[in-house]
Amino acid sequence: MTSGYAMKPNILSFLGENIVVVDDVQPVAALISVTGEVLDCCSWKSLVVQPSSWTAWPHRILFTNRNGDGVLVQERNCDATIQLEVSESNRLVATLAPAGSLESATAVARGRYSIPRPNDAHEADGWDLRVAEEGGVWQTSLRDLTSQTEGRRPLEIHRTGAAVALLTTSDHAFSAIRVATKRPWTFDARHELLHLDRTSGHSTTVSLPDIELSDAWSPLFPDQLRSPELMTAIKQAVLDCSELTSRGAFDVAVRLDEMDTPTPRVVVQFKLPGRSEIFEREDRPFNHLGLHTGGLAGLSIFFGEDLDGDLLERHVAGPGEVVRL
Repeated sequence: MTSGYAMKPNILSFLGENIVVVDDVQPVAALISVTGEVLDCCSWKSLVVQPSSWTAWPHRILFTNRNGDGVLVQERNCDATIQLEVSESNRLVATLAPAGSLESATAVARGRYSIPRPNDAHEADGWDLRVAEEGGVWQTSLRDLTSQTEGRRPLEIHRTGAAVALLTTSDHAFSAIRVATKRPWTFDARHELLHLDRTSGHSTTVSLPDIELSDAWSPLFPDQLRSPELMTAIKQAVLDCSELTSRGAFDVAVRLDEMDTPTPRVVVQFKLPGRSEIFEREDRPFNHLGLHTGGLAGLSIFFGEDLDGDLLERHVAGPGEVVRL
């Protein structure tokens, strides 16, 4: 089989003595030990119909079942619930959950990406996770608080990007990171899974296997893109143009790029009095699979709010150069 996609760890949950790592979009999960060793992977592609959109919020919710020996993945864009269990041969197995399974289950994690608040902080089991944002760039740090109090060598790891999940034990901490910037927004960002081991004093990035093409949903072809959703993004771009014109912008235009791909771009381009740059704002209403996500509006990112901030002031370039916002 041919590897097709890098796994994007997005949701973490305990499953027995191990940890389940669920992908951001694909119907795939990995089973890893608390020491970061990859034990197995599975897909539920054959159990559900591939969704035509990715707009249900949150996309996925993880639950633990009543006995605590299984994890339920509620696929809200497929209207299905998947049960993940470890077999007697220590394989990760996915099956359709029986009707009513969620009634006695407990929600443990949500798969919706949320924009971190400035200086967002979380502490658990002596671990400290912080996400800070400056100039449109996120920085995430994960560190061991006990190493300071016990006089040991500082155990910490830093990454450019925003943390989307955290799972801890007394000796280990895992955090999924969306390696992206806030402005301009990074579409189709890669993800990393960070691991800190208090017993060994080591920090690493867990190497997750690529997703096999046979286990993954396939991108929708361009002619399958639904024009109503694309038209909604274009209408929003036209509204942005009106907002820009009212603020003195000129040479304002809307451009459509990459229309022969699953991820067409809706680009607003403009110039400003007293500035020599050309400014561009990109929106991608579909993800890399051609599934409608709502684009910037679906993330509650609006041009007017950005313009009221210091977005333009912190982006400076030479005459005629393109500045992406």
